Amino acid sequence: MNDSSRLKLQSILTSLETEADPIAMRLEDYHGEISRLEKVLESLMKNVSEADIVFSPRSGKLNEEVKQRQMELDLLKRKCAALQNRYDQINQNIDLLVDVLASDSDVETTKSGLVYQEQDRHRIARDLHDTALQHMSYLVTKLESCKNFIDTDPIKAKMELSIARHNLNESIDEIRGVIYNLRPMAMDSEGFNSAVAKFVQSFNEEKKYEITSDIEDILCDDQLILVTMYRIIEECFSNIKKHAEAYKIHLIIQEQIGLYYIYVEDDGRGFDVDKVFLNDKLQFGLSIMKERVALLGGSVTINSAPNAGTKIKVLIPAPKKN
Repeated sequence: MNDSSRLKLQSILTSLETEADPIAMRLEDYHGEISRLEKVLESLMKNVSEADIVFSPRSGKLNEEVKQRQMELDLLKRKCAALQNRYDQINQNIDLLVDVLASDSDVETTKSGLVYQEQDRHRIARDLHDTALQHMSYLVTKLESCKNFIDTDPIKAKMELSIARHNLNESIDEIRGVIYNLRPMAMDSEGFNSAVAKFVQSFNEEKKYEITSDIEDILCDDQLILVTMYRIIEECFSNIKKHAEAYKIHLIIQEQIGLYYIYVEDDGRGFDVDKVFLNDKLQFGLSIMKERVALLGGSVTINSAPNAGTKIKVLIPAPKKN
């Protein structure tokens, strides 16, 4: 791909991301308003039921209000669905462009760095939209409920505040996770080995896997190499969680003669390697991993077959020591 074509694709990618941001914010508003209307309808339906029991003239007015609110809710849901479709289309186009840019094997090192930055920016935006922003929108609805109940039903208001506090703590944890993924802080304070150990521990927090590891002390002053190695381990474990249906995982990290060696094996369902690399969606993460390693002069070997697990071996040249 020549420079002109790449710049055009980068420009289109930036435009799509710029378009996606306000749509994401508008979707959050829609979700909050839908949640609020559903609460109002729930309350009205309860009042309608009570009014019908005593045959109050008030029941007719309540029925009309219920119909009106239901129409507003249906209209809002249709608008939200249409906007969500547009947002999904934009994200599909963004994914496609990132894929095209990342899969250009002739790209120079500096340009590859830009592709990875775009991919990371998109991942971060999606992470925030799918977790923290949705929780924040839900919190706004909860606080609105508290305002409505604070005078008439203080106990219910306290319950709503308790739920809001719980969700706020979850949002804080999720945002911390996003920040941590930008660059694991343990790598700065405790080193590469500690960061990997903490990642493995967090990955298996629910004890779903039997993980064995052989992690040697890696003494390296090149932070780019260390971060790349960490990202490779993240990608391997992420693929296991998403696709492998594995139980046993074995991780080896060693410094051999002039090389850093990473080995990840699982007993999952495996896959046809050739077919995966013909599928743009499935091979994306693996291709990024291979390109990152290739930029450091290393290699990635993937051995897998259906129902036979997966073995990934990574070799990265170690910098010469003085």
